Amino acid sequence: MKYLKFFSEGFHVFEDVRHDASRALRLNISGHGIAGGKMANVEFGPMGPEKLISILYKYFRHAMPRYRHIRLLFCHSAGRDEYGNSFAASFSRLLPNSAQVIVEAYQGVIDVTRTHYSRTTNSFEDIS
Repeated sequence: MKYLKFFSEGFHVFEDVRHDASRALRLNISGHGIAGGKMANVEFGPMGPEKLISILYKYFRHAMPRYRHIRLLFCHSAGRDEYGNSFAASFSRLLPNSAQVIVEAYQGVIDVTRTHYSRTTNSFEDIS
């Protein structure tokens, strides 16, 4: 994991490498999502894909074309809104190079297990 950056809008991003034969760079966008296809933030309210794209290109304008994989790590990122569109589908269509990027997203709630890194065993331990 590299380039961890937190945003005041309530999400963070980091870069990793896919664990398949491609070993391609992947941009991960992690935050909170709500049913109906929005990212959630207590302070700023719901955020749509247009706003997220705007923020990403403000900070990563020259780096964005490097990513062929973008993962939306928040609940309901692939869930459909009342018009049948998902956050992920709209986000994907808004990318300038959308035909060359695979957007990964999730339906429903993402359950995360809390872990702790043990320096003694050099491994993660489940602490949930």
